[in-house]
Amino acid sequence: MDEHGIPCIFIADDNPNNVKVLSSMLEAKGYDTRVALNGEQALESIRQSKPDLILLDVHMPKMDGYEVCETIRNDDDLKDIRVIFISALNESFNKVQGFKLGAVDYIEKPFQIEEVEARVDTHLKLKFYQDQLRTRERSSAHRLALAAEAGSIGVWEWEVESDILIWDEKMFAIHGIQAHVFDADLKSWVNLVHESDRKRFESDFKTCVSMESSLELEFRIDRPENGSGYVNLKADLFKGDHLSAKKMVGVAMDVTDRVNLMKNRIEMENRLRQVQKMESLGTLAGGVAHDFNNLLSVILGYSDMALNHIRDPEKAASCIQRTIDGAHRAKELAKQILIFSRKKKIDKHPLRLDILIEEACNLLQPSIPKSITVEKDLSSQSKIMADSTQMHQVMINLCTNAYQSMFTQDGTLGVMLADENVSFERDILSGKLAPGNYVKLSVRDTGTGIEKDHLERIFDPYFTTKTQEEGTGLGLAVVLGIVQEHGG
Repeated sequence: MDEHGIPCIFIADDNPNNVKVLSSMLEAKGYDTRVALNGEQALESIRQSKPDLILLDVHMPKMDGYEVCETIRNDDDLKDIRVIFISALNESFNKVQGFKLGAVDYIEKPFQIEEVEARVDTHLKLKFYQDQLRTRERSSAHRLALAAEAGSIGVWEWEVESDILIWDEKMFAIHGIQAHVFDADLKSWVNLVHESDRKRFESDFKTCVSMESSLELEFRIDRPENGSGYVNLKADLFKGDHLSAKKMVGVAMDVTDRVNLMKNRIEMENRLRQVQKMESLGTLAGGVAHDFNNLLSVILGYSDMALNHIRDPEKAASCIQRTIDGAHRAKELAKQILIFSRKKKIDKHPLRLDILIEEACNLLQPSIPKSITVEKDLSSQSKIMADSTQMHQVMINLCTNAYQSMFTQDGTLGVMLADENVSFERDILSGKLAPGNYVKLSVRDTGTGIEKDHLERIFDPYFTTKTQEEGTGLGLAVVLGIVQEHGG
């Protein structure tokens, strides 16, 4: 192109009439043209002007078109210029010869103006797209180099058949070793991977080669001096001759800080939930103590009666049985409290939420004032993959919030459970809800409601409208975290 961005087309033909027709036609379409009447002159002018496209005759004095084309293809400065032969030689072997020498097209003489215009336009468009692609590739390579320089990103290549592994300096820095102690093969890399991840590491590499796919994995490494670390790896497979695997090219990033930060966040969230769980237990304590007192009264009363009827085995047995029944109810109540308070790893398994809600409501009932009526509509009996302890905590937190809003008045606490099909992606508080089948849990109350200014903050940790003695403001924040963790 010239300085104004206009494509330049070079015409080489020993017939002045052909040159005149072609140049006039192309200039009328807004292209810049250069011309030559023999091969030597054409080659010299092409080296100076470096056109975008060449229209080349075959039969020319001093140097024919085939020789000119071959010279262009062997010149590093000119080899990317597109060449179209325009010739009266219309035999198949003439065309094949032209394509073998690197031409992109072949037009027979006598030519049609419309055909020449169409082919020129097409090849200039292809050149434009090719130039754009190369620019993007150079830009991507530049950005990758900058990223590798600025961050902990290493670049590597693995020759599959010869098992030669090539690392840049960043790769050695990430793995905490010196180049002279590395054998530059895949086995040496495997030996740096933490023992627990080695099988997966080797398996993923083999799968990438056999399935001819890309590779992405995260693994733990053992660094000789800096201890363990974490690496994220991405790679693509490039094929050689006969479609056999030739090499893998990829990048590796040190993600140790990110992984450790994530671990710390998860640990803090678990602590937060445990703290809030203890707060909920405190709320339940009064009602549970009342239930235990009632059960102990039953046990003690029937024990005394059994002693009084010691000489009447039938009456004594009846009293003892009632004592045992009371003890079992007390044991079940204690079991539910222990399950709720237990600190354990998340264990998701198939769970019927309607049964769990009944259990949670029974546990809550002693704490709820008698002026509040609990109504349940549990139409769903579907199973979900969930952690039962965390689902208990969701119910306890939601229902506690609900009945505490009605402490000074009569009211109704409603718990609803229903199946719901989400047919399209929805925007929700935690991001996006994917289409699918869900179980919908709703808890409602007839209390005073939430002030409009507070609605946007109700899920914020430590936000509360209660006094310090009444709550920490963690209840709904914990509910949100648990629901998100379960894909809701």
